[in-house]
Amino acid sequence: MLAQAAIQTIPPHHRKLIAKLHDLDRETAVLEIAESSIKPTSELSRVAAFLRRRYADGRRQIHHDARIEFYKGGKPIVANELPKGLTALSYRAVPIGDDGALRVDWTGSDLGLNRAQREQIELAARAGSTVGDLRRTVVRFLRESNPDLAHPVKDPHQIEICAVGGLRPGALQGSNWEARRVGTWLCRYLRVHIRSYGDFFIFRGFNEEYVWHHPELDRHGYGHIRPLRQWLRDNIFAPISGGVYPVKVEDDDIRLLSHGKVLRGRVRVRLGKTIEFAVPRKIEDGLVQAEAWLLPATETCTVCGDDKRVSEMPRRIAESCTHSATVCKECVGHWISSSLDTLAWDRLRCPECPQLLSFEDVRHLAPPDAFERYDALATRAAVATVEEFRWCLNPRCGAGQIYPRGCSKAQCYECKRHLCLRHDVPWHSHETCEQYERRVRKQKKGDRASAKWIKETTKPCPGCERAIHKYTGCDHMTCICGHEWCWVCLSPHYRDDRGLLRCKHKEDCRYFENPPDYEGGHAFMPFLRARGPPPPPPRFPRHGHPPPHPPPPPPAMFPGAHPNIHLRQPRAARDARPPGLVFLNQYVGQGAVNHHRNLIYN
Repeated sequence: MLAQAAIQTIPPHHRKLIAKLHDLDRETAVLEIAESSIKPTSELSRVAAFLRRRYADGRRQIHHDARIEFYKGGKPIVANELPKGLTALSYRAVPIGDDGALRVDWTGSDLGLNRAQREQIELAARAGSTVGDLRRTVVRFLRESNPDLAHPVKDPHQIEICAVGGLRPGALQGSNWEARRVGTWLCRYLRVHIRSYGDFFIFRGFNEEYVWHHPELDRHGYGHIRPLRQWLRDNIFAPISGGVYPVKVEDDDIRLLSHGKVLRGRVRVRLGKTIEFAVPRKIEDGLVQAEAWLLPATETCTVCGDDKRVSEMPRRIAESCTHSATVCKECVGHWISSSLDTLAWDRLRCPECPQLLSFEDVRHLAPPDAFERYDALATRAAVATVEEFRWCLNPRCGAGQIYPRGCSKAQCYECKRHLCLRHDVPWHSHETCEQYERRVRKQKKGDRASAKWIKETTKPCPGCERAIHKYTGCDHMTCICGHEWCWVCLSPHYRDDRGLLRCKHKEDCRYFENPPDYEGGHAFMPFLRARGPPPPPPRFPRHGHPPPHPPPPPPAMFPGAHPNIHLRQPRAARDARPPGLVFLNQYVGQGAVNHHRNLIYN
């Protein structure tokens, strides 16, 4: 307790700095400085001087004229001040004349390559060759250097290319990764190894290829599902640039497949096998985006014409396709979305060949909104074959479920609405199924009688086909749709140049020879033919009001109508009709007027 109190009383600028110094060019070179003369208020130049004194000679010697660069969190430190809260610091000693270019470290390698071949491999790595290209180049040079051996290396996957030092030392698993991108990890050296034939697993997914050299095996020499998933999660699905997962990936999210079959349980996998993997679409999109900086744009889409990375191109659009895809994933997604608007959901095809797309193909390539629509259509088609399945009748619900046979009344698990399974209608409250059937039969009988009477006593409007019932007035009809026509022959009325009403009646119409008075100039003929002065105006009684006109005769009723309800009635009376009584307004147009603007029906 006394020692701890004494330490706490030391001023901050006199306390010793406890930190770790990591040499970026050597994986195990970590120096702990706990008793040095470096203080929290010191400058980086004092740390550099400390390193030069510490490594003044030996294998890790730092020359006095070498430039020492410091990094924190993968970023260079430009200022000369020590960062606050320092616990770890990375550094690199750069000799004079070193341009910092990527190099291949051949120390300890016994590949048998000559100097020119090594320089070509190094230049290819700097120029942007992928890891897979470097593997094939090494194999080609090995076969050229060893012509006496038939096959010094049987498979390019035997070549393991590793990053030496930096923030992420170790094997470069991605065959399509651009080798020079390791500079982002502050790595300056690559190392080449030859592994035994078959001492690896090949993983394929996202149209990418990853190689696990010297994998974890059981005592019989086989790989198992759990270690394979864990390796993918820890070495591939982690973002290459940060060390934090873009989305949380569980082991159950990773599906391993071999020849199209999902690997489950205690399945054992032989060395040298190719294993396909798949993850949910959301995880795949995040991983492809996190890995994009490692991949060069080596492909060209034949639709949009843009340069694409290999992860942006599908390996095959449909599983049954026999050709390599030349259309990018984005364009295939647009193709699926537009095809859903014009084709049946189960007739979607590859844009490059006539092969049909499977459900997995659409889920992998379609945009989320298009796949949601496709999935809904596929689900409806699938449940349509299940006899016991019923959709909820609530238009705001959209759920459905399977009900047991013999059940009449059911409840939706989603919205809790009740429905009648026997009649496929919302549940008829306060009625049994038998009472509902009797009521429906009676209503249909009344509907048929009303429809028959309407057919016999009405005529369809030639303009809108709406049934019109005329019970008084002239034969010049004006429908609510605006069409004017003759009630007798259904010929249309029109206005001539003078604005007079005209009609070309048919020969069998009674107005063909003798047009009615309201057409053309005949509308004025009654006044011209009148003899004598017009009749005097009516005389009204003194100190009184004009006598009321006699009420018009009641309109005709159709058979079966209520004795006290006529066709012309207030809206409240129509709404309060007795059950089973069907009125004309269910079949007849909302209104039509004759020439004198008398209401025909409303």
